Amino acid sequence: MCWWAITGLTHLIIEASLLFTPNYLTKENPSFFDEIWKEYSKADSRYATGDTTTTAIEVIAVFLQGPLSLLAVYAIASRKSYSYILHPFYFWTYFVGANSPWVVIPMLIAIRSWKLISQASQSCKVNQD
Repeated sequence: MCWWAITGLTHLIIEASLLFTPNYLTKENPSFFDEIWKEYSKADSRYATGDTTTTAIEVIAVFLQGPLSLLAVYAIASRKSYSYILHPFYFWTYFVGANSPWVVIPMLIAIRSWKLISQASQSCKVNQD
């Protein structure tokens, strides 16, 4: 339950500050959250440039993941029957669904690269013979 609460509050407080303060890099009197995003932008420059894909992902995190995480806290704390549905739903949609492209796409690229390297190696071998 603590993990759900921390996740929900992180999305709603820290990540929402990025959406509602897009000029955090140029502010003369930056807030604590502006400083957090400046540090984060050093690791991922897409946040500093206002990349639309990154912003879209943050919108999903702020308006869906944050409230749903806090809904899970409420459901668990008040022993609601739907709390048992939230864990598998979260696992399959967020953990498996949202993260599967990070496994599938690199694997497809690696397979394609392996085939191209193998073809190039075979053509070099044929030309040497």
